[in-house]
Amino acid sequence: MSKEIELPELGAIGLLRYSWRQLTSMRTALILLLMLGVAAIPGSLIPQRDQNPMKVREYFSDSPTLAQWMDRGSLFDVYGSPWFSAIYILLFISLIGCVLPRSVEHFHAARALPPKTPKNLDRMEFHSTWNAQGDEIERAYVLLKAKRFRILRENNALSAEKGIYSRDWKSLLPLISDSYSNWSWFRFTLWDARRCNR
Repeated sequence: MSKEIELPELGAIGLLRYSWRQLTSMRTALILLLMLGVAAIPGSLIPQRDQNPMKVREYFSDSPTLAQWMDRGSLFDVYGSPWFSAIYILLFISLIGCVLPRSVEHFHAARALPPKTPKNLDRMEFHSTWNAQGDEIERAYVLLKAKRFRILRENNALSAEKGIYSRDWKSLLPLISDSYSNWSWFRFTLWDARRCNR
């Protein structure tokens, strides 16, 4: 006895949403980054038209058939080719879509108040008790505030938090700067192409 599982139709909006989520995943960004590195290899090994036109002419005189095939694949102009630009633009979109929402979410989490103090401290693994003199909470508040902790004060309890998000910014900032440099390169390439077409 086998039951067939019926899946609902995806539809146009569902397909767009699915494609966007796939494009903006970190896995896709890493795959595109690897593809960009592999795609740049021919630009290093094969002479490029804008850098060494004499070597390109040598290719055409030595083996014209192979040179024509290489020219069809834009191997003499790798960094200006449509396929290289497509990888670069997809990587740019993927990084922006991947980093921007995470940065906003991370910013809100970093600015949020610390969680409330638990009501039953006996359940916590590390806690201690002592006889109070009456002004400990006020002194702790002043000390923690001086050390720039985020503090939540409720009745007879303090909860404080500091610095747990700073290490995450260290990994997000290079991604943000890489996205910005991709955008700058893309704008310069468009500007350069427009200037050359005049």
